[in-house]
Amino acid sequence: IGDLGAGDAGTGDAGTGPARVALSSAALIAGGARLDADVDVDAPAGADWAGGALRVAPAPGAAAGGGFALGLAEGGAGGEAVTLAAGEVRVGGVLVGRLGAEATGAPGAPLVVELLAGATTEAVETLLGAVEARATARPTGASQTLEVRLRDGAGAEASRALEVEILRDLLVEAEGGPVRAAGLPGAGEAGAPALATLASGE
Repeated sequence: IGDLGAGDAGTGDAGTGPARVALSSAALIAGGARLDADVDVDAPAGADWAGGALRVAPAPGAAAGGGFALGLAEGGAGGEAVTLAAGEVRVGGVLVGRLGAEATGAPGAPLVVELLAGATTEAVETLLGAVEARATARPTGASQTLEVRLRDGAGAEASRALEVEILRDLLVEAEGGPVRAAGLPGAGEAGAPALATLASGE
């Protein structure tokens, strides 16, 4: 498998420079913002994901920042519904993975999903699209570089750096005084992905 590529809204060529995404701080506090709700995985037919893993974490050597936690957004319809219970991860009701011990949900902690035999390429795509940043208060930093890494059951890996910029809310004047407006869209809200494709190797 190859590298994660930048999406249509990303800056940086697929498979080379880091992808970039901007998230509204209001969205993080309101319940979370997906890093990219639409990710394609280009893997061989019948790819074996059992024993593989999905890991999203602060990039090695990157300066601390961001002040947000990583998790999986639950919900969805039919075969794309993501549910979490007692550390088990299901997509469409099928057990596809378990949260790794490192996935504490604390700011700065990695998100790790250890993939199981029920995982398919489509389920992995759904999990990648469900990765979200969340916060309980205004994030303290302006940006954070993450490393998104995917490994299949044969040990082949793909990874990509993702620069996450936290956009501050706007204060706008309205009748009765200033109000806070979450008018700065995140990647998912803008409708253009930041991480586009996980390409198969030769």
